[in-house]
Amino acid sequence: MARKTFNSRLGIVGGVSILGTSGIVRPMSKPAWRDALAFQLSQAAALGSETVVLTPGNLGEQSAQRLGWPAGAIVQMSNWPGYMARAGARLGLDIVILGHLGKLIKIAAGYENTHHMETPDRMKLLADHVRNLDIELSRTVSELSSAEAAIGHLSASGPSVLNDIARAARETMRTWVGARALGVIVTDLAGAVVGQDMDDAKGALR
Repeated sequence: MARKTFNSRLGIVGGVSILGTSGIVRPMSKPAWRDALAFQLSQAAALGSETVVLTPGNLGEQSAQRLGWPAGAIVQMSNWPGYMARAGARLGLDIVILGHLGKLIKIAAGYENTHHMETPDRMKLLADHVRNLDIELSRTVSELSSAEAAIGHLSASGPSVLNDIARAARETMRTWVGARALGVIVTDLAGAVVGQDMDDAKGALR
C-alpha cells in the first residue's frame, strides 16, 4: 500500500500515514494542489539534485526515467509549468521540461497554465506555430484531430519544426527562470524524443 502512495516522493519510505477518517488528503484548492506538487522540488534539492525534470504526468515521468534521469530528480508539474519552474529556480535548481507535444505547444505559445480551460485548443496553437514555418504543413495540421497525429506529419518534414517548438517553449521558460531554463524535450505518446532544445554545455545528467 505504501508504494502506491505519494509518500516516497516526499522522502517517507517504509510505511503509510493514516490521516483523518479515510487516510486520504485531497487538496481542495489550486494553491493547495500546487503547494503539494512544489514540495517534491524541495525533496529533489534535499537529495542533492542540481537539475529537475518537470513532466506533466505519468507518461512524461516514465519517458524521463527511460532517458536516464534519476527518479528523485523527476517531478510532475500537472498543468502548472510556470509556477513549478519558478519554484524550482528559487531552490537553485536548473529546469528541464519534458512532455508530449500537446502540452508543450501551449508552453511554446506562452501559457503558464496548460489546462484546457485556460488555453486555446492545442491543435489551433500547433497550426498557428507551424504557419510561421510552412503554410502548407500548417493547413495539413489544422485538419488533424490530435497532436499525436501531427507528430507523424511534422517528423516527416524533418526535425526542424519540432525542434523549433521546443526552442519556443524554452524561450517561454527563460521568461520564467532566466538562465536556469536548461532545456525542453518533446516526446510522443510512446515516450520517444521527437524534438528538443537543450543547453549542450549542461546537458549531462546531474
